[in-house]
Amino acid sequence: MRIPGKRRGRLYYLLVTLVLFIVLYSFSTRSLAERVILDVVMLGMLVSIAVLVKQTRRSLIISLVLGIPWIAATFADLFAEAGAYVDITTGVFGTIFLVYITSVILQNVIRSRQVTGDTISGAIAVYLLLGILWAGAYRLLDVIQPGSFVGQMRAVSHMGTEVPNYVYFSFTTLTTLGYGDITPATPPAKAIAILEAVTGPLYITILISQLVSKYVSRRVDEDVKGDIGKERE
Repeated sequence: MRIPGKRRGRLYYLLVTLVLFIVLYSFSTRSLAERVILDVVMLGMLVSIAVLVKQTRRSLIISLVLGIPWIAATFADLFAEAGAYVDITTGVFGTIFLVYITSVILQNVIRSRQVTGDTISGAIAVYLLLGILWAGAYRLLDVIQPGSFVGQMRAVSHMGTEVPNYVYFSFTTLTTLGYGDITPATPPAKAIAILEAVTGPLYITILISQLVSKYVSRRVDEDVKGDIGKERE
């Protein structure tokens, strides 16, 4: 099946950037410089995509209103031991911001009239964003209620350096892989894990059916138009 689309769109580059971001986040030593660079790149990338996809002033304002407090709290956490309040602020604004960005891109994918390479890239990008979003929710819960997880979630001493572990746990839950090295220990953690485990398969099933339906519908329309054209000749 050849997906139409002569040139790569902005969602393709979002997908590539997300993959690189996840790889770098997983393998980085999480030094201060790396944390600053990765957080700024992530924020800039997501704000840019939201504005480009929506192309409205409202989208820019919402992105900045949610994104600036997130990055400000992140910097406060990086350069000073600000405590749990800053971590909670970072988690709340970060999670809300990711929910907004993910919904913007998902709407763009769902409302696309044709299934193009950019559409497929957007659908995959949303899946990756879901994993990052749930990781933020797990970290926020673990700050509010320490001990929510059993395992090597916080194997290091500095706050923030454990983020790759939340991302790792999130994606193993989203894909229902579940290695078992990290497990939820409290009722809220178990509830969130269940919701994510349900979200992953449902997203793939529903979205793929949507994309296939659009592709088949477009091909049928093209065949009908072709038959009508031949009859007129």
